[in-house]
Amino acid sequence: MNKKWLIASLFAIAVGIAGGYFIAYKRFSSPVTLKAASGTCELSVTLRKLWAQQAFLTRNYMLAELNETGDSPIALEQLLLNQEQFGDAFVEYYGQQVGQQISTLFKEHVLIAVDLLAAAKVKSISRLRQLDKQWRTNAQEMVTLLHTINPHLEEKDLKALWKAHLTLTAEEVMARLSKKWKADLKKFEEIFEQSLEIADYLAAGIKIQFP
Repeated sequence: MNKKWLIASLFAIAVGIAGGYFIAYKRFSSPVTLKAASGTCELSVTLRKLWAQQAFLTRNYMLAELNETGDSPIALEQLLLNQEQFGDAFVEYYGQQVGQQISTLFKEHVLIAVDLLAAAKVKSISRLRQLDKQWRTNAQEMVTLLHTINPHLEEKDLKALWKAHLTLTAEEVMARLSKKWKADLKKFEEIFEQSLEIADYLAAGIKIQFP
């Protein structure tokens, strides 16, 4: 079996989505987003910018690491800075402590993903499964925190958004490793679109809480 196909298969087994990574992403919709859809606020622009940057920076890191071009440490540094800026965006509304909590959880999300790629490279199924569990626990912690500080951000909606985010990210890596270039680009397009959906949902909930 081709080395990269083997890694892709291991990754798929670990995250439990083998065989299903060419299913088209369905656009997210929520009453919360619709309720606050009118008008544009500075927070909405900021969050859209940050989530768009995260999508591109995550892909930059993935390409650097998988292609072994030597610039993955720089790509990771930029990606972690982006996570700090996420926390900064919440400080104005929820204070320094919450902003720091958000930055910490977002950084953990990135670092677990980094470890997942490393585990895939050495073909460790047990390590992949362990890290995937940590990745999903981290996502649940983010969901819990966001719902706690703002009940308008409904837990079921947040779970759906984060589940889609994790799945699409894993699918992009699998497509890349499998050299399915069209699928790889398609998954990135879906990730970018879904990232903006998360940004819009968060901004809408905060807008309702702070009219």
